[in-house]
Amino acid sequence: MYRAGALAVMVAMLVAACAGGEMTTRPTTASAPGIVALVGGRVQPAPDAPVLADGVVLIERGLITAVGARNDVRVPAGARVLEVSRDGFP
Repeated sequence: MYRAGALAVMVAMLVAACAGGEMTTRPTTASAPGIVALVGGRVQPAPDAPVLADGVVLIERGLITAVGARNDVRVPAGARVLEVSRDGFP
């Protein structure tokens, strides 16, 4: 796992989401406290890796613990899920 690259991707996704893209939050339960999942954004997991059009970044207690395609990363039940979309971006 490339933590620095993943962190850069997460920051880029958050900036894009705050700049006018769609972002919705699903309700959570207490079964996975401290876990945030950024889902549905474009993710480049490493500088030499291809861009994932529908990626997931899992953050647990402030640390990135998983980065990958939506079909490859399991989001724990009860995690705070932020659906990130690039709709509306040029």
